[in-house]
This record gives sequence, C-alpha cells and structure tokens, in this order.
Amino acid sequence: MHITHGFLDIDLIPHGHTYRLSVEISGKPGSEGYILDLRELERIVKSVASSLDRSLIVPQGYTISNEIQTLFRKITICDKGNPTLENMALMIAENIYKLIGRKDIIIRVTLYEGASYFCRVSYP
Repeated sequence: MHITHGFLDIDLIPHGHTYRLSVEISGKPGSEGYILDLRELERIVKSVASSLDRSLIVPQGYTISNEIQTLFRKITICDKGNPTLENMALMIAENIYKLIGRKDIIIRVTLYEGASYFCRVSYP
C-alpha cells in the first residue's frame, strides 16, 4: 500500500496495487563462470521485497498520524520522494545493489503494477 501526494485527492488515502518484480544483473562473469551466485541474488531480492510487503509506503516528509500508525504496523519511508512506480523501482534497485555490495554489477529492476503498467530502472 502507499500514499502519494500531488496527484488526485483520492491518492492521499492509503491504497494498494498488485506488484510483480523482475531483477536482472549485468557485469563480467568471474572465474566461476557467473556474475553472481543466483542463490545469493534470490536471498537478497526476497529480503528487499519482504521488507516492503504489507507495508504502507509514504513519501519522505509525510506526517504520519497516530491513526495511520495504529492502522499500519509497518510503515516505510520512500527516500526518493513520492512512492510512485518509478520511485519504488529505483528504491528497490538501490537496496538490492547495496546488499550485493559490489561496484562491478549493474542492477536492472522492472516493477509491474497490475497487468498493464511497468517501470524499468537501472542502478547505478
């Protein structure tokens, strides 16, 4: 679920979407023959995704009322601004990149919102 501001008034009401995530990595394979052990990538992606699952995602600077805190036990601040599809994809890509901890890998995240829309970002 998320709250966005600057769009329609209805977007200020917590609302959810069905998201699907795809992650690609690019880089040079090492002596083992792979860029990154896919089990490690899967562990990292699951960790990042589960940190957002069932969370209310709010824009940085959003005033969280007592009522919101009571209704939503898990609140995540989108440090990229409004938690739009684009900003959430960027936030996910950055978090995956940081957890991988290697500067020689490029992360490409595709975040799908429902069946019709998606955003693809690369990081860094």
